[in-house]
Amino acid sequence: MVRQRYMHLTEEILKENPVFCEHMAPSLGARQDMLVVEVPKLGKEAAQKAIKEWDYHLTKLLGLSPSVKRFMMYQQGCFANGTVLCLAKDLAKNNRYARVLVTNLDSLVAQALFGDGAAAIMIGSDPVIRVEKPLFELISAIQTILPMVQLRDISEKLGSHSTLMKDVPVLISKNIEKSLRHSVP
Repeated sequence: MVRQRYMHLTEEILKENPVFCEHMAPSLGARQDMLVVEVPKLGKEAAQKAIKEWDYHLTKLLGLSPSVKRFMMYQQGCFANGTVLCLAKDLAKNNRYARVLVTNLDSLVAQALFGDGAAAIMIGSDPVIRVEKPLFELISAIQTILPMVQLRDISEKLGSHSTLMKDVPVLISKNIEKSLRHSVP
């Protein structure tokens, strides 16, 4: 559970980007430029905590081989959570002893509502006994579209705007049992 969220803007950042101080100023480009540099650093910290021993920017920051298999999913919101777990599980199962690093870097308000800010998890198959100690077993990852849910996400010069229905938590609670029944293989 996320107990606190932080936003860090220094006087230097604000002086370099005066549009950050103006309400509804077109600042998406400046924010995206900052995001490209800073978010992989956040991912590096989360990944190092997940690994405890060892996208292109994240690969370089972690010092991984340039030929490492990787895939990136940007600005997919909640949709990506189940998808990335399915992809990681398939990669691990189809490449014996492979370990798949999944990082999640929430950078938008709507994503942050459903995520942890930054997180990392290692997904593997066929654990090495006496070396690896898996905490969880990923049996399946599913997605479903709930009836009556409307999400609106618009990207423009001012930034990305998301609108969520206030009834989403109620709709989820009314449909979670049915979704879980369908998730068991």
